[in-house]
Amino acid sequence: MSGAEAFDPSDDFGHIIHRRAGCVVRPDSVGQLQQIIRDSGRANTRIVARGSGHSVFGQSQVQDGCVVDMRAIRHVAIEGDVAVVGAGATWAELTQHSLEHGMIPPVLTDYAGLSIGGTLSVGGIGAGSVVHGAQTDQVIELSVLVANGELIHCAANHEVELFDAMRGGLGQVGIIVAAKLKLIAAHTHARHLRAHYQTLDAWIIDLERMVAEGRQGQLSAVGTVDPDGQWHFHIDIVEPFSGLAPTRDRPLLDGWASQESGLEIADWPTLEYVTRLDPVIASWRASGLWKAPHPWVDVFVPAQHLRGFGRSVVASLDPLDLGVDGAMLLIYPICATSSQTPLLPISSGSGPAYLFDVLRCNPGASAERVDELLVANRTIYERALKLGGSLYPISAVEMSTTDWERHFGAQWQPWAAAKRRYDPDGRIGGQCRLF
Repeated sequence: MSGAEAFDPSDDFGHIIHRRAGCVVRPDSVGQLQQIIRDSGRANTRIVARGSGHSVFGQSQVQDGCVVDMRAIRHVAIEGDVAVVGAGATWAELTQHSLEHGMIPPVLTDYAGLSIGGTLSVGGIGAGSVVHGAQTDQVIELSVLVANGELIHCAANHEVELFDAMRGGLGQVGIIVAAKLKLIAAHTHARHLRAHYQTLDAWIIDLERMVAEGRQGQLSAVGTVDPDGQWHFHIDIVEPFSGLAPTRDRPLLDGWASQESGLEIADWPTLEYVTRLDPVIASWRASGLWKAPHPWVDVFVPAQHLRGFGRSVVASLDPLDLGVDGAMLLIYPICATSSQTPLLPISSGSGPAYLFDVLRCNPGASAERVDELLVANRTIYERALKLGGSLYPISAVEMSTTDWERHFGAQWQPWAAAKRRYDPDGRIGGQCRLF
């Protein structure tokens, strides 16, 4: 592989963990991957799937094992309100195809260049989660290759044990090769409203208010810090529309604290909005920010503790801890009642859940400095845990088997049983200290 197709299997977007693979393979078909899995079994070689390589803590690396580049398994077919898609396809590719049929996935990650198999292995949270839950909640059926090379189709009413073990299962029980996903009717445009805030409390109060009002569309909140330590906050609201643009933006914001700090409004063609981060990513690659360490930590926080948790996190961060370019705090409200993914431990308490992301970008950080930030990540995780929260396992957080058992709670035993059944020799998945 060369050019855009090339990658270092001992690296990922985090640039923290480096495990040297024994080989890299790129199957062109599910049949080829079946044979690779069987061959790796005869050689007693560990095997892990890799999509877009956007993991931050070595989740798709394997020491001396086999890394499977899934990007060639990227077929997309639209059948009414259902998409049939290969695991190596990206959400952007799926959206481009589905829009041609007037449909769109209910939940998209902000950066749509992530692989479908990758996000379904962790959950998949985005601005649409306030209404629809996680991307794993949109799955109708999965096609999975297990350790003996068998292809199994699983769904909520068929091979349920495997279905529940794969959605949010960190790729530990099998390799997702294809998925059938729900689609919803698409609009031609997206109205993007960005409301700015001067204080953290006003920012979170308005976010909570929007969630309580049951606002449809998409919702997320962002905090950044400048080199002088000054924080800047905003909320992004996205309302899809077709035909004439909405005209009710000011009444929509009556009484909100954001009126003190201003409002930006922009209308986008839907596909342009979905792929809006592509130029940003290109600039990060050109400037070197893409190659900087990204020790992210992402936790689910119950609604009743969001404000206090946010205050404690902001108080613990300075510009060097978070980063001032390509770094941010990011909050997604999640409709917990829409979540039907057993392995995704969304704690809702008395209301909705929130995903609270500390998305660090630390150019020039030494290995020692990154280790310090990993310790800080663990502190943030444990703080969330005490509040009834949990880890979103895309994070750069050191976890032991005991930690994982606590993380999955009542789902640990069913998941471990699925691992023993479908991967008895423990050859599938990254080395996350799970078993």
